[in-house]
Amino acid sequence: MTKRSSDLDVVKGVLILLVILGHCIQFGSGQEYNTETRFFENRLYIVIYSFHMPLFVAVSGYLFAGSAQRYTPWKTLQKKAERLLLPIFSWSILYTVYQLFLMWWHGERISGQVILSEWGRQFSVSQWFLWAIFLFSIVVLIGKYWFRDSVWFYLTLYALIAWIVVPDNRFNLNTYIANYPFFMIGYFGGKQIREQRKKWDERYGKPAFWGTLAAYILLLLPKLTMQLSLSVRMDRVYYLLLGASGGAVVLKGLLFAAKRYSAKRGVRKLAETGKITLGLYVISGFLSTEVLKKATRGFSYHIGVSFLETAAVLLVSVVLIRGIQRSSILNRCLLGNRRA
Repeated sequence: MTKRSSDLDVVKGVLILLVILGHCIQFGSGQEYNTETRFFENRLYIVIYSFHMPLFVAVSGYLFAGSAQRYTPWKTLQKKAERLLLPIFSWSILYTVYQLFLMWWHGERISGQVILSEWGRQFSVSQWFLWAIFLFSIVVLIGKYWFRDSVWFYLTLYALIAWIVVPDNRFNLNTYIANYPFFMIGYFGGKQIREQRKKWDERYGKPAFWGTLAAYILLLLPKLTMQLSLSVRMDRVYYLLLGASGGAVVLKGLLFAAKRYSAKRGVRKLAETGKITLGLYVISGFLSTEVLKKATRGFSYHIGVSFLETAAVLLVSVVLIRGIQRSSILNRCLLGNRRA
């Protein structure tokens, strides 16, 4: 595993922008568009969600491979707890305070049980992506040090959990199960020696890219034309194939662009954005669901409006993140001690 490349920060920067855009399409296009889930029929939304979270999870797995090689299991777990669990805990307190304020404002009764229930909900489900990365990291540590990173351990575990369907996606468990393979793909990709990947890319890179692109398009077409109706279990298989092919194509394209245009200011800005993805993920999510959603109730969907909303949410989020980073305590608690 070699030193982390800024190219991956460019990839993360693009992905977090797509996360924000997806949220703006969903929550910033009017009450009717959101409550009737019409965003699921939006072709841009469909394309974004076909690859952006699988690729985000895979990149996290790739980066975790370096941490798992550099540190002891206990040190690795400590670092993950500081960078993920502490922000989850801290933001859950802030979210709980906000929700309790809304309850008080509307004259609702607030008891100790209500406070604990609200905090428990915020802590356990509000930041599903951060929880997913933390839980997947624990699985890798178990596999690495108890099963010598046997591929069969990870495949067997997935085979056991892949057929579990949790009603109402309680605690986001269905989401975790669906995204588990992408973290493992990234992890094993990160374990590969750079020279091995380079040789493979030189020999098979182009035909693999075009073949994967063709597969992605074929898999995406039924979803774009709304001609897809699958059970939860079969949808996981479809999501795995679609996310893996789409993620691979987008990753290849973004890495190529990042290297070719590395001197461009826009690419450098994307790399900077990629270094603050945790803060952007949490803050932009709050702004989208609690501010944008309420402020745009009377809107109707327009792609231009969604892009303007994305720019506004991004700007406010970055300003807030820079403010948080000025305090070492806030930076550690809310951002996991991350700095651009």
